[in-house]
Amino acid sequence: MHVMPYAFLILYVSTVVSGFLLTVFLYNVWIDKFKSIIFVDVSKRPNTEVVQEICEKEGSPILCFQSEEIALDRLQQLLHKAGQDPVLFVLDNVWPGNRTESLFASFKSKESEMSNYKILVTSRHVLPGFDDVCHVEELNVEDAMNLLRNSARLARSSFIPEDLQRKVVECCKRLPLFIEVVGRSLFGKDIVIWKARVEAWSSGSSVISSEIKLRGCLQSSLDALGEGNADIKKCFTDLSSFPQGRRIPASVLIDMWTVLIDKWSADKDSYVLQNSTSLPTGVWLILNEKGETDDYYGEHYLTQHDLLRDLAIHQANEGPRKQRETLIIDIQGNKFPKWWKDQMDQPFEEARLVSISTDSHFKSKWCDIQLPKAKVLVLNFHTKNYGLPEFVEKMEKLKVLIVTNDGFLPAEVSNFSLLGCLSKLKRIRLERVFISSITKNSIELKRLQKISFFMCNMGPAFSKDSIKFFEAFPELQEMNIDYCSDLVELPAEIRILIHLKKLSITNCHKLSALPEEIGKLENLELLRLRSCTEFSEFPGSVRKLKKLKVLDISNCYSIKELPEHIGELCSLGNL
Repeated sequence: MHVMPYAFLILYVSTVVSGFLLTVFLYNVWIDKFKSIIFVDVSKRPNTEVVQEICEKEGSPILCFQSEEIALDRLQQLLHKAGQDPVLFVLDNVWPGNRTESLFASFKSKESEMSNYKILVTSRHVLPGFDDVCHVEELNVEDAMNLLRNSARLARSSFIPEDLQRKVVECCKRLPLFIEVVGRSLFGKDIVIWKARVEAWSSGSSVISSEIKLRGCLQSSLDALGEGNADIKKCFTDLSSFPQGRRIPASVLIDMWTVLIDKWSADKDSYVLQNSTSLPTGVWLILNEKGETDDYYGEHYLTQHDLLRDLAIHQANEGPRKQRETLIIDIQGNKFPKWWKDQMDQPFEEARLVSISTDSHFKSKWCDIQLPKAKVLVLNFHTKNYGLPEFVEKMEKLKVLIVTNDGFLPAEVSNFSLLGCLSKLKRIRLERVFISSITKNSIELKRLQKISFFMCNMGPAFSKDSIKFFEAFPELQEMNIDYCSDLVELPAEIRILIHLKKLSITNCHKLSALPEEIGKLENLELLRLRSCTEFSEFPGSVRKLKKLKVLDISNCYSIKELPEHIGELCSLGNL
């Protein structure tokens, strides 16, 4: 295969072709043609996230874009730079729509400078405006057999007969993702298991002719985990709580699983994350560039192939609705599901995890729903103003609340005062939210142990209303602030958090100093200031943190020297 002479090539692929496998193939073919291959799963993600991932993989500093216009402008700058070196961009699983058209427009605007880089797009849909199109055929038998062997880690002299391997490939209809899923599920299994699988898949039909049957075969990979891995199966289902194409922060899943999985509740976060690595293939754990394994998970994510997300939702929706432990609710516009309105007076006694997603057209008043035993509530929204549902006030068992704004800019969130009635609420995570929303009304979350802010606007909450803000969390033990670009300094009132054990501030580039009052946090065990590029020095009071065990100042380039009295930190074991 030769490098394409044109800037854009569109590949129309089947519903189950793995773009990742395609990229591995392209890498082997074109390894000597390009300096690098940048692969991005576009899916239905906003352009801000797509461009951010491109920037990360290209080697630029991680950026948080406040608007799509800024992100696309940054993309054009990157393309101009990339034009100096041979680069292949692979945009995988692209969906049609205005968002996609604006992304392509940014690439096309630099088409005259594309002599040294190419764009490869894979899609299941017809994308207008492109002439150079290639329809990808299915794998031939030899390639399919090799893929199965690699996925199942079989040598050519394997104890699994070649004719049995061939039957597995034919049952999979030579579909790459399917072969990869099945191969990994058969890794290390006895020949009896291989034969049993083939017999099960071949009963009724030897050809998988529809996506529904594909789901059934993918289901077998879950079933293969056995009864002893029931918790892992639940974790797989839990991933569907987040929108398609989303990179799910590992820290969010840790918050969820420590309360949903009983036997993990007393484990350290690192052990919870270790357990999750047994998830079925198609779910990838994305480590930071150094592959670090410490207790910092700010650069760790999980992603789930959209087909496997469909399977997870299918799993969650099995059985009578009243008996489901997981409720995944997607509200389009203002149309609530009919069953919701019909069953408002009937409690969902079994629900432990509830995920509710609304789109940019949602303006409706919330309908009531009774969730007396739900422990985790995930709210995904896409509007500038959003109100927490009134029914939250009655969720007496709620322990974890995750509120995510999928829009470009921070949103106003109202009704935080409803949380004051929740005596078991332990963890809150807010993404792209104005934190001043919390302090608009008096609130006290007496049992809250951990709060996390990601890409939030700290604003008045960390200035004139800071006393009101910190007094809302009298028992707080952990605070995480990540990518909050307007955070310049911590207020002195942080001294109120006398029970605080972990303070993590990461990627807040404008933060320049800590207050002298930081020394009054006598129970502080971890202080993380990672990638706060303008932070330059510690106050003298840091010497009073006698219980401090971890001090992380990675990528704080403005720090010229360590604190003068760092030797007085008698518990410090990790710097």
